[in-house]
Amino acid sequence: MEGNYFNSNILALANSNSNLAIDLKKNSISEGDYPFIEAKSGDLVPCLDIDLKKALHSKIDPKKEGLKFLSMYKNRGFLIFLGMGGAYHIKPFIEKNEFSTILIIDKDIQRLKATLEHLNLKDIFLNPAINILIDPAPEELYKFIVDNYIPAICGDVTTIPLTPRVLSEEKFFEECVQTIKSALDRISDDYTVQTRFGKKWFTNTLANIVTQKGKKNILKPVKKAIITAAGPSLENNIEEIREKQKEATLIATDTTAPALLAYGIKPDIIVSIDCQHISYYHFLKQIPKDIPLVLDIASPRKLSKMFDNVHYFISGHPFSQYISKKYKTFPYLKTSGGSVTHAAISLANALNAKDIFLYGADFSYPLGKSYSRGTYIYDYFNKSCSKINSLENSFFSFIMQSKDIIIEECGDGFRYITKPMVGYKNNLESECKCISSRIHVGVGLGSKLNIYQDENFKEGNIFSIFSEGNLKISSKKFLQNYKEVLQTLPNIIFPLDAYINSLNKEQQLVWLTIIPVLASLRGDDDLTDELIKKTIKWMISRIDRHIFMEEQKKGA
Repeated sequence: MEGNYFNSNILALANSNSNLAIDLKKNSISEGDYPFIEAKSGDLVPCLDIDLKKALHSKIDPKKEGLKFLSMYKNRGFLIFLGMGGAYHIKPFIEKNEFSTILIIDKDIQRLKATLEHLNLKDIFLNPAINILIDPAPEELYKFIVDNYIPAICGDVTTIPLTPRVLSEEKFFEECVQTIKSALDRISDDYTVQTRFGKKWFTNTLANIVTQKGKKNILKPVKKAIITAAGPSLENNIEEIREKQKEATLIATDTTAPALLAYGIKPDIIVSIDCQHISYYHFLKQIPKDIPLVLDIASPRKLSKMFDNVHYFISGHPFSQYISKKYKTFPYLKTSGGSVTHAAISLANALNAKDIFLYGADFSYPLGKSYSRGTYIYDYFNKSCSKINSLENSFFSFIMQSKDIIIEECGDGFRYITKPMVGYKNNLESECKCISSRIHVGVGLGSKLNIYQDENFKEGNIFSIFSEGNLKISSKKFLQNYKEVLQTLPNIIFPLDAYINSLNKEQQLVWLTIIPVLASLRGDDDLTDELIKKTIKWMISRIDRHIFMEEQKKGA
């Protein structure tokens, strides 16, 4: 039965998709361009043509047809509907109420307006987990997926096409699918890191914060910075680096520190972001203890013991962010690019360097060589080489262990590029567009860095200081408070947006800190209340250890 539901639909939509509601009010539609037909069941069905031959749902019983979608596709996780139509295929999933998020993608805002005039969809729009993108640009869709899809809590992504609608706009929906795949590839790389290191990040961070004192460490601003990455081209730029250091601050990534020292070049600063103990091997050679070490708060505690001057920073990791809000403020560096070189550039920019000179950032294996001489891997392979297994063979075997290798010509040979390297390179190029420092790339046979910076260059704030803040609370009290909030989290309910909205602000902050640990423990299991409790129990067991140790120190 036909009626005008536009105003009630818009009011419901404005709760969660206010911008779309405003756009819908602005648009007008021509009568007859978006016709509807009454199915035998009495339900209105939107059609693609004026002749009413191409309907978007069943002309017999669209609700019954919609129920078939529920049996054909997973009803849990992050659901993406390609085509909205009359939403008959979407409603059963909402009624089942086991999803984490629903994203509806369609084209033509006028068609949507006609639908809102003819069909009562306010129950769908009032659901906080429903998101609608109409004719999104690829970058808008990509950003939405990256910002909103968290595998550890959202589960699998399921794409559900409304076939008649998809076929009517094939090119548009094909581009959407490609964008979704691209975003999921990026998220997959990040999630793989979380599953491997989620627990280690947490335990390392706990160990580091309980050692914090009231003392504030400061790194002063610099005018020019040199950054050394561990690619083979670093060797060819040693003399240029030596000369440049006379007027610039040398920021060495942890892998390059021993290589530079072997050439008689002492770094001014060393940066390390790896939470694994493998980063310890970079420092097995005699590294002067007086060199300032800039260290991720989630790095192994063993590293900080090796240096006299340690400067901790936080990344986008939710537990690190929580610590900076509640315990002690730390400077922020970007590590989301995946490489320590990316973090080093973020540091140089934070120190207000007007110019950054980048060496060894090859993001490839030129001429079959993986790292610069002097890095720890050379020592490792040198020990195992023999007459029948040369150093070159060891390096080539190391490279060939990677999957999906790209081979390009370079100089008189080839360079080998792995999928992760492509991601690191793309992330670094994107980062360089956003910073206030000018980037100068050293010559080498590695992958060409495409760095395009705004010609209207703006210098950073020369008075900015890279510094930790004062302690806001004792480590013992912080851990006790954090543990108490973990214990107050209610049982999980679906959809997850409703669960998160039911939490108070403090609980929401703490809920985010669970996600990386949850990723490590989850594996292929469904997200359940039992799994959440298991994760929290594991976290509390680690917290209790440190509370006990703090009590023992005071009692000693």
